[in-house]
Amino acid sequence: MGRRSMFKIMTLLAALMMFLAGCGRSGAPGRRFARSDVPVPVIVEEVQKRDLTEFIRITGKLEGITDIMMLSETSGRVLSISKSLGDWIEEGEEIGKLDNEVVRIRLEQSRAALNSANAAMESSRMNYEATSRLFENGSASQAEYQQALYTYQGAVAQRDGAAAAQEAAQKAYENSQLMAPVAGYLSSLPLQVGETIFPNSPIAGIVNHNQLLLKGGISENHILNVKNNQPVTITYRGKEYPARVRGVGVKALTGSATYPVEIVLDNAHGELMPGMVVNALIRTNTYSDVIYTETAFIRSSYDDLYVYTVNDSARAERTYVAVTRRINEFSIIDSGLETGMKMVVEGIDSLEEGTAVNVRNGG
Repeated sequence: MGRRSMFKIMTLLAALMMFLAGCGRSGAPGRRFARSDVPVPVIVEEVQKRDLTEFIRITGKLEGITDIMMLSETSGRVLSISKSLGDWIEEGEEIGKLDNEVVRIRLEQSRAALNSANAAMESSRMNYEATSRLFENGSASQAEYQQALYTYQGAVAQRDGAAAAQEAAQKAYENSQLMAPVAGYLSSLPLQVGETIFPNSPIAGIVNHNQLLLKGGISENHILNVKNNQPVTITYRGKEYPARVRGVGVKALTGSATYPVEIVLDNAHGELMPGMVVNALIRTNTYSDVIYTETAFIRSSYDDLYVYTVNDSARAERTYVAVTRRINEFSIIDSGLETGMKMVVEGIDSLEEGTAVNVRNGG
């Protein structure tokens, strides 16, 4: 049984003892005990000046810094697959091959057509330049000059068309080789040898989680406190990971007062995975050397705020405090508490002014 569970049981037993001692049966011998005479078990903490960090909390799912689904841009039968699910692949590295013989032939044809167009353009250029010189010397007519010019311009247009066709054929050939457009791990690989794929068929999911991305939103009350490269702490199952703000939106999301923010963290050791739900704490300010406590430990009486402290006689005292600022679940105490005082943090609801207490810290 844990210390907190044992403490709660002891608190209940003490309350029961006080009830029985205070009530008793009518006419029973012996004296009645005041509630304050039965010590109430409590846990205290020593008041100290500490640094308090203010933060903004975001909860969301992690994403890989790269996370894409590669789609086919051509059609063909799958001849081979050179990678397996989970493999790392570099940008431009081959995932598999399609039956691309027809595409290869078209590429060769386009290259030949481009060479022919270049030769025709060069020949027409030389003829145009020669005709132009003859026309200037009066040895060629206006009609001959115009014909040479038009022929050259037509050859240039044909060359440009052949170059565009060759570029398209080259792109089709590259697409038929199924090359990775980015580097990352293969998160899915739906290909099967022998199947025929078509344009927009899924080829492979590629995720790079060496760095991870968390996308979230921040209210308009806090957005001005968040800047690029601001430190962030990611928490997952009790463990903390350093991160930083990568980007902050300058416009609220449509229909809301929430501004988008992106947080990036290094994940070289692979301890975190895309899809995990984590908490992010964006540090916005630090209050140095202040006295603060959890707001839950503070009680109120009308407009007065107070906490319970334990005096040298082992009795509870109401200590009235002034709160300067509330930071997340904490309150900064401006006056009322001094360093070294013992403030009650467990068993508060069983106390009154002057109640005897039994401090149960430790053990």
